[in-house]
Amino acid sequence: MESKEKELAIRPKNKPLAVKKKSVKSKSKLTKSSINDPEIHQQVAVRAYELFEKRGCSHGRDLDDWLEAEKVVLSELESA
Repeated sequence: MESKEKELAIRPKNKPLAVKKKSVKSKSKLTKSSINDPEIHQQVAVRAYELFEKRGCSHGRDLDDWLEAEKVVLSELESA
């Protein structure tokens, strides 16, 4: 069992995990629903597939690819 899994297994139920909040620009065009936009979803899907191909099409890291793609696409949209 990895250390994070051990921490979750022994952590009391009433003690939440510490969560780091990222600062969000108040004038940001993006909202929580932005990722539900079909166009943004498609951009993330394409980027995730590119990451999959870059890793040699090895399976098992689809969630990692998706989350990285989300981060990159949303970052690009924020800076635009």
